[in-house]
Parts: sequence; C-alpha cells; structure tokens
Amino acid sequence: MSVRSAVQNPVSYDDHPEIHRCGWKRFQELCADILERQFGHAPCDIYGTEGQALFGIDLLAALTSGSGAAAGQCKFQFRFTPGEIHGAAYKFLKHWKLRWQPDGVERFVMLVVCDFDGYHCQGAIDIERRR
Repeated sequence: MSVRSAVQNPVSYDDHPEIHRCGWKRFQELCADILERQFGHAPCDIYGTEGQALFGIDLLAALTSGSGAAAGQCKFQFRFTPGEIHGAAYKFLKHWKLRWQPDGVERFVMLVVCDFDGYHCQGAIDIERRR
C-alpha cells in the first residue's frame, strides 16, 4: 500500500489529511518525499535503521546544487510539547560540530504528524530557529 492510498485526501480546505493512518514507517517515507520536493534536494535518504544511534536525524538529503545538505527529524506523535521541540533540536545540535557541520548540513527540519498551532509550541520553534 502506498502512502497516498493510506492517507485520505481532505474534502475541504479545513479538513486535514489523515496522516496518522499511514503508520510511522510510511510517515517517514512521506517526510523524505516532502524534503526532496519542498527544499529542492537530491534524493533524500532515510538515515540508518530503527534502533541505531542516528545523531539526532532520520533523513539526510544533499542539495541539488551539489554543495550542502539538509537533515530531517520525523516525529510520528499526536501531541507535542515545547519541551519535546527543544529536546529534538538539542539531539541534532549536540552533534552539530563533530558530525553535521563537517558533512555540509545547512538546514535542520522537524517534520511532525500533529499541529504546532499552540502559542507555546510556536514560541519554542522561534527559540530554536535563533539557536
């Protein structure tokens, strides 16, 4: 079953696709597709395998320009707190100098299945953007 067939299309603008129906593995594949298309990256690879230490990322994509890369972290959670946003960014940033900066990673993207509409989550995202 493809990700497209597992996720029902919204009927109206206010409806949200039922991404939770696709499961975490297909969600990760969907995130890889989004990273490729949204940011103009070459094919995006799922980084490592389940259970490995992944240095704060799940996806790694080279830029199509040939220089630099983007890293993504997928979160198949249905609720997120500001602390979890900070924790996810911390997992990536603690490996920045030794692992990701030498590899040319220029962008970190967190892809989530839930909404980040709340004021507190938006504040946490703003703080992490500045870090």
